[in-house]
Amino acid sequence: GEVTRLYEIIQREQGSAALGARERATLALRELLILYARAVAEIEPGAAVTGETRAGSRAGILAGAVAHSLQENLAAPLGVAALARYHGVTPSHLARLFKRERGVGPRAFLIAARVARARERLRTSDAPLKAIAAEYGFVDAAHLSHAFKAAIGVSPARWRREEAGGNDQ
Repeated sequence: GEVTRLYEIIQREQGSAALGARERATLALRELLILYARAVAEIEPGAAVTGETRAGSRAGILAGAVAHSLQENLAAPLGVAALARYHGVTPSHLARLFKRERGVGPRAFLIAARVARARERLRTSDAPLKAIAAEYGFVDAAHLSHAFKAAIGVSPARWRREEAGGNDQ
């Protein structure tokens, strides 16, 4: 309930031109990140992640919070610089830390998350590529097609046809 409420505030305020909307969205995001960090620390205290770090460590929590923020803001993601500034680290440090913890950089993680959501949308709807591209933060259908083909190996249109046809080739 609390997480949903905060996401709704962030979404509503991001699209608003009202006085203080940006600040209210920022405060809601901060509160959401705090809730997420506390939840991670409670669920996985001391669990091993990668290398020398632990999920309960600052690095693990930070990478998890950033990954969550990126996944939940695919259409208008928060920039690495803004996320780094919020957490009191430099963008380059955040990028290195994120790659160490997640195995890929923030940009690659974001693109993979967008493609995964677009793939699911292609599977479950007849929405045009242009609409799906806009929904998940791609500039246009061509941008979606390029990223999708790089990740999946086929174009979204072909993938959708094959998926709808029971993968007959």
